[in-house]
Amino acid sequence: WVWMNAEALEKTIASQQVWSCQDPGIVLWNAEILVKEIRYSDHNPMLIIGVEAQHQELSGNTLSGLFDVICDRRDFPQLESYTCKLLAGGDNKILKKIGEESAEVVMACKDDDKDAIAGEVADLFYHTLVSLAYHDVDLREVYQKLESRRK
Repeated sequence: WVWMNAEALEKTIASQQVWSCQDPGIVLWNAEILVKEIRYSDHNPMLIIGVEAQHQELSGNTLSGLFDVICDRRDFPQLESYTCKLLAGGDNKILKKIGEESAEVVMACKDDDKDAIAGEVADLFYHTLVSLAYHDVDLREVYQKLESRRK
């Protein structure tokens, strides 16, 4: 997530690079990320900025983007969507998958298989995001909890 005040948004639009601030009034910084598009999200009161990182680094934006897709599937179901089938199955189906994926993470770690660990954690993240969407818990709330624990 990137937080912007009016000045940061103006600089982002003018330079086509993402500018951010932690709080209003704090010095702005350039994230060295190229802007591809800017659009308003009807689901949440926020702007969605499509970007291309100049350095191929992944971040929390990957999870946020996936969460947005999951929420879109929740709000606008598509019959053949796996996500929609999980959501339609409710807690029983979603929590069963979280349990299965958790066990698979444990086994991949026990085998010290780095590729399997990454894959199983990705599956666990995905199913956890589905549970957040199902219970209407915004991913920003999770980020805020993590940030408060870091301090």
